[in-house]
Amino acid sequence: MRRSTALLTLALVIAVGLLASRVWFAPRPPLPALLTPTHTLLNFGDVYVGTAVPASAMPRWVNSGGVAITVQGVGVAGPNAAGFAWRTNPPNGPFGAVAPGGSTPALMVFFTPTAEGPHTAVATPQAAPGGGAVIPMGLAGNGRYQIQSGDLVFLGGGNLDPGSALDFGRVRVGTPAPGATKRFRVTNLSANALRITGIDFVAVERAFTLAAPTLPHVLNGSQSVMVAIDFTPPAFTQPPNQKKFTDGVTVNAETVTDAAQKHRFGTALCGVGYYPADEPERRC
Repeated sequence: MRRSTALLTLALVIAVGLLASRVWFAPRPPLPALLTPTHTLLNFGDVYVGTAVPASAMPRWVNSGGVAITVQGVGVAGPNAAGFAWRTNPPNGPFGAVAPGGSTPALMVFFTPTAEGPHTAVATPQAAPGGGAVIPMGLAGNGRYQIQSGDLVFLGGGNLDPGSALDFGRVRVGTPAPGATKRFRVTNLSANALRITGIDFVAVERAFTLAAPTLPHVLNGSQSVMVAIDFTPPAFTQPPNQKKFTDGVTVNAETVTDAAQKHRFGTALCGVGYYPADEPERRC
C-alpha cells in the first residue's frame, strides 16, 4: 500500500513538472518589426546656397524587431524637404524585405539649400502597411551666401552696411511719384563679372521702390552702375501730420561663372512724409 502510494505521488509530481515546464517554456511570439536609424540627426552645418553637399555619413535603418519588414524607399517631408535628396549606395540599391537584424541599403544624403537660413526636414522609410514601426531621422542644415568682401562697393567705399542712411528729406503726401529720388553707384572691384539679381527692401510699408537699373544687370570687372531709389510716402492716419519712414535696401549679386558665389551689401533708407500743418518740421 505504501509503495503504491509513493508511486502515485511520484507520478503526480512528474506530471505536474511536465505541465509546468510546458507552461513556463512556451515560445514567445516574435517582437514586431522596428526600423531604427543609425543616425537620429544628420546635420550638414553651413552650406552655400545652390551648392549640393553630401553628408559625411551614410545612414541606414536597422530592423531591431523579430520579423521581417518590407521597405519600398525613403520619403522626405518637412518645411524644407526640397533642399534634401538621397540615393542608395551603390546607386539603385535594392529595397525590399528587411530581415530581423538586417538593414536597408546605405543612403547618400545631399543638402542643397534653396535660400539663406536654417533648413529642416525628416526622412522616413516607406514600409508596407501593417508591416511594423519605423523611427524617422532628422535632417538639418543652414544655407548661407558666399560673401566676397570687397567685390561690390557702395559710393566708392565700404562693403556692408554703410555708416549713414540715405536721407530723402521731406516729401508731401500725395505728391505724384516719385516724390524724391536718391542715387548711388555700385562698382565691381573684382576681375570676375557679377550679375545683380535683386535689390530687396525690408519694410512691409512700401515707401521706397527701385527705379533703376532693370534687373538682372551684369557688371564686368571694374564696371559701375547707378542705382536709383524713389521715395513716395503713402497716406497715413492723422494726427500726427508727419511720419518718418525707414527701410533697408540690399543689393544681391552672384558671380556669372559660378552662381554659388553670392555677393551682397545693404544700406538704410530714411524719408519723412507730411501733410501741411503748423508744426515743427521732422527730419531723419
